[in-house]
Amino acid sequence: MRNWLLALLIGLGICLGVSGTSQAQDEARIAGVLFRSTWCPPCHILEPRLNAAKRDYQGRIHFVRFDFSFRDEETLRDQARAEGLVGVFNHYQNQLGVLVLMDRDSGQVLEVITARYSAEDIEDAFERALAWQG
Repeated sequence: MRNWLLALLIGLGICLGVSGTSQAQDEARIAGVLFRSTWCPPCHILEPRLNAAKRDYQGRIHFVRFDFSFRDEETLRDQARAEGLVGVFNHYQNQLGVLVLMDRDSGQVLEVITARYSAEDIEDAFERALAWQG
């Protein structure tokens, strides 16, 4: 019973994180899909850079975070379905420490950002994605 309650609370926290997006962000054509975990060393390098870079892009890029810290893949798969990101989720779910920039309409991956990117490189990638006319 206790494990069930813990799983429910974790799932609720993940769902609240998704539903807390702004309407402008929901309408953004470009998605930035982060695959991360608390136990992922590259995530600890990428995320501070990403957080610094994405401040100016809220509402222009729809940011989604798949957190594999508790390995609750069914809840994450439900999140992917709700966001319309099942394809990218299936392809990248085993690659943590990446942010996938993609066109939400076509599903085309535009760029995969890793811990090798500086905050400036991330901002440049955001600009390239926003300029994409696919």
